[in-house]
Amino acid sequence: MKMMDRDIEIVKFLKEVGVADTRTISTLFFNGGIRRCNQRLNTLKDNKKLKVFRENILSQNIYYIGRKPSNWKQ
Repeated sequence: MKMMDRDIEIVKFLKEVGVADTRTISTLFFNGGIRRCNQRLNTLKDNKKLKVFRENILSQNIYYIGRKPSNWKQ
């Protein structure tokens, strides 16, 4: 996988803030476009550039790098 500039910025952002949900990442890096954001985040996840979890089936994906955060708030 070739890392694009936006991918590098997303990874840097997650390293700085720790965790972010799909809506936050799409607003900051994709001008609010959820579909393309989800596609790119899934590619990054599949290539082990970031990790993801979901609190329950109705909640958004939460992206992070490193250890899974023990306490976080949406």
